[in-house]
Amino acid sequence: VKFNVPNITNIIMIIGGIAVIAIGGFIFIRKRKNKEV
Repeated sequence: VKFNVPNITNIIMIIGGIAVIAIGGFIFIRKRKNKEV
């Protein structure tokens, strides 16, 4: 079984996607907490 090292572009896309999801979730949670309070 050969292990292919992902390209730098793929790594950046994955990190970017995770960052967008994390930031979006963080903002969503903050807005929900503000509405509840």
